[in-house]
Amino acid sequence: MTVDNKTLFALVDRGDLAGVTKALEAGASAQAEDRFGVSLTHRAAAGGHAELLRLLLARGATADCTSDVGNTPLMLAAANGHLPVVELLLAEGVDPERENRWGYRAAAWADWSASAADIKAVIQAAQG
Repeated sequence: MTVDNKTLFALVDRGDLAGVTKALEAGASAQAEDRFGVSLTHRAAAGGHAELLRLLLARGATADCTSDVGNTPLMLAAANGHLPVVELLLAEGVDPERENRWGYRAAAWADWSASAADIKAVIQAAQG
């Protein structure tokens, strides 16, 4: 089974753990990016797919990667209110102080989420 990046990204967006596992076993890269530098890690984090994110990280994906504009998976998880993914990424040692091109950090992205207070508390606790 050969999987092109478009299909691989679609599997991640759907949270298809079995499909992504098969694709990776067939040689697909856990470090795949689209033309904007958005990785599978970004997409899994944005979708709240914690188990899928764990799989990607175990297969060599980077937890603290940045897109071409400096957005991180943590920022996307925070913006979408995915607290378990935020906790997972912080446990992986990502830097919550990273800023994107416009100077926004993950805590600022959390403001777009209904669970902003919880996410900000977890980020603040990770900062020490």
